[in-house]
Amino acid sequence: MKLAEIIYQDPNGQVCVVHGVIREVLSRAGRDFVVLGKGQVVSADHIIMIDGERLTKG
Repeated sequence: MKLAEIIYQDPNGQVCVVHGVIREVLSRAGRDFVVLGKGQVVSADHIIMIDGERLTKG
Protein backbone atom coordinates (compact mmCIF):
# COMPACT_ATOMS: atom_id res chain seq x y z
CA MET A 1 0.00 0.00 0.00
CA LYS A 2 1.17 3.49 -0.84
CA LEU A 3 1.24 6.39 1.58
CA ALA A 4 -0.61 9.40 0.18
CA GLU A 5 -0.78 13.07 1.12
CA ILE A 6 -4.43 14.14 1.26
CA ILE A 7 -5.41 17.80 1.61
CA TYR A 8 -9.05 18.43 2.43
CA GLN A 9 -11.39 20.95 4.01
CA ASP A 10 -13.06 19.80 7.22
CA PRO A 11 -16.72 20.61 8.07
CA ASN A 12 -15.54 23.74 9.97
CA GLY A 13 -13.77 25.10 6.88
CA GLN A 14 -10.24 24.34 8.10
CA VAL A 15 -7.79 23.01 5.52
CA CYS A 16 -6.23 19.78 6.81
CA VAL A 17 -3.26 17.75 5.58
CA VAL A 18 -3.00 14.05 6.40
CA HIS A 19 -0.56 11.38 5.34
CA GLY A 20 -2.10 7.95 5.16
CA VAL A 21 -3.09 4.95 3.12
CA ILE A 22 -6.39 5.12 1.24
CA ARG A 23 -8.07 1.87 2.29
CA GLU A 24 -11.38 2.22 0.51
CA VAL A 25 -13.55 4.50 -1.60
CA LEU A 26 -17.23 4.03 -0.92
CA SER A 27 -20.58 5.54 -1.80
CA ARG A 28 -23.40 6.06 0.70
CA ALA A 29 -26.66 7.95 0.15
CA GLY A 30 -25.41 9.31 -3.17
CA ARG A 31 -22.17 10.71 -1.72
CA ASP A 32 -18.62 9.38 -2.09
CA PHE A 33 -16.20 8.94 0.80
CA VAL A 34 -12.56 7.96 1.23
CA VAL A 35 -11.61 5.72 4.17
CA LEU A 36 -8.04 6.20 5.35
CA GLY A 37 -5.80 3.63 7.01
CA LYS A 38 -6.62 4.65 10.58
CA GLY A 39 -10.37 4.57 9.88
CA GLN A 40 -10.76 8.29 9.28
CA VAL A 41 -13.55 8.97 6.76
CA VAL A 42 -13.34 12.02 4.48
CA SER A 43 -16.09 13.13 2.13
CA ALA A 44 -14.73 13.02 -1.42
CA ASP A 45 -16.24 16.42 -2.25
CA HIS A 46 -14.12 18.00 0.53
CA ILE A 47 -10.83 16.64 -0.84
CA ILE A 48 -8.76 19.36 -2.47
CA MET A 49 -5.65 17.42 -3.46
CA ILE A 50 -4.15 13.92 -3.33
CA ASP A 51 -0.38 13.62 -3.85
CA GLY A 52 -0.21 17.05 -5.49
CA GLU A 53 -3.05 16.36 -7.94
CA ARG A 54 -5.86 18.91 -7.58
CA LEU A 55 -9.31 17.31 -7.41
CA THR A 56 -11.40 20.46 -7.05
CA LYS A 57 -11.84 23.45 -9.29
CA GLY A 58 -10.60 26.77 -8.11
